[in-house]
Amino acid sequence: MVPGRATKEHDKTSKQPTGATTVGGAPQPEPQAVATVNEVQSIQINGAVSGNFAVAFIGAPSGNIPASPSAAQVLAALNQCSTIVAGDIAVAGTNPFSVTFQNGLGGKDVPQLTLYSENLNPPSATVVIQTTTQGSDGTTGNPTQDAINAAYQVLAVIHRHGPTNWPDWENKVVYALNLLAPLQTTVGGIY
Repeated sequence: MVPGRATKEHDKTSKQPTGATTVGGAPQPEPQAVATVNEVQSIQINGAVSGNFAVAFIGAPSGNIPASPSAAQVLAALNQCSTIVAGDIAVAGTNPFSVTFQNGLGGKDVPQLTLYSENLNPPSATVVIQTTTQGSDGTTGNPTQDAINAAYQVLAVIHRHGPTNWPDWENKVVYALNLLAPLQTTVGGIY
């Protein structure tokens, strides 16, 4: 073992990894489980008895939404935004409506829907749009930790498919983790 280099401990009889990664004999942090999260925004219509309104996503307007819509009507109107591909959102509920960004718009922080036009009666009626669940792409925001997570994801995939599909697979991943060592001091590290 080269001092300061990562190694993977093995069971001496099965030669399978035990799960402990060490550098210079010191245990190293394991990956952090960070899942992707689809963003959810709500649209609430307050006090409207008639009329309609429209929202916009990244500046592109929706179709008109009636004062007392169904979830299907909200979905149909939102799908008219040129910045939304059919299937990239789902709408559920009844006032407030939950708009879930999924598929091509899923797993990321997306811009908030905005009120584009409002023609509701009485004039005191309002439309409130807010983010209820912030979207996330599953990264931690720490480049070193994100790289370690990615290396462990590769290791898990290789392990599932067996070492015969990639000779010396484990040493290659350990080598990749060694390449990350300089980041631990230059980026702030994870220790």
